[in-house]
Amino acid sequence: MSECAIINEFVRSSRRKLAAIVLLAGVCLGVASTASAHDSGATLYDTNRVKRGHGGVTASHLYVYACDDSNDNWGVETQYKTGGPSWTWIRDGNGSAPGCRQTRASGRITMYRICRDNAWSFQQCGSWRLA
Repeated sequence: MSECAIINEFVRSSRRKLAAIVLLAGVCLGVASTASAHDSGATLYDTNRVKRGHGGVTASHLYVYACDDSNDNWGVETQYKTGGPSWTWIRDGNGSAPGCRQTRASGRITMYRICRDNAWSFQQCGSWRLA
């Protein structure tokens, strides 16, 4: 085999290896970004560890929901932020009746927390979570 033939074979082989590496890297990045998309939610318990409600944010970071799971004259509220210090909320106060409240946010949801309130003056909230 001549020197030119050896060099050509080396170049062809190197191109295939490089193409395989680039393809594999793209597949790995695609899997990582897909795996990071997930719903984020939290459950709210009272001091006696009784489940009172739950809420959260969908994987798209555009929808937020609140679910009241207890008929106790308290509602469940999911407060959320779409950027900046201000927040808004969605509330479900129907006790253990079927159905939750859900809404589409005005922007991408970045943080949320679940609260229990009596709609008059008192509120108990969990910590802010990343969406």
